Amino acid sequence: MKNIVKFRGFKKSTNEAIYGSPICDDKGIVFAICQQMTSPVENGVISGWVFWVKDATQFTGFIDTNGKEIYAGDTTEEGEVIYHSEYGGFFIKTKNCTEDYLPLYDVLPVTVTGNIF
Repeated sequence: MKNIVKFRGFKKSTNEAIYGSPICDDKGIVFAICQQMTSPVENGVISGWVFWVKDATQFTGFIDTNGKEIYAGDTTEEGEVIYHSEYGGFFIKTKNCTEDYLPLYDVLPVTVTGNIF
């Protein structure tokens, strides 16, 4: 199985969703997304469009029932998709269950109904 690492952020100017590679500050906080252009590296410089974003989240590697990519921050009928750093994985922060968090892969299939942003 191929591990796909990509991010989604929302443009500060329009709140439009942007997909690509993260650019982080010295604390590891994503502040921009770079969308790759034709050549990933030209003369040692990364080539692409950079967008200032807020609320950047990571792709979980899972697809919902409608074929849509699931990102942390997405919402489902079961709850909110989160990355749980203590357990090192993606979970559903439940809203209608006795458990606080359920592993995302245990809840699949799910349908993304929106996002928290």
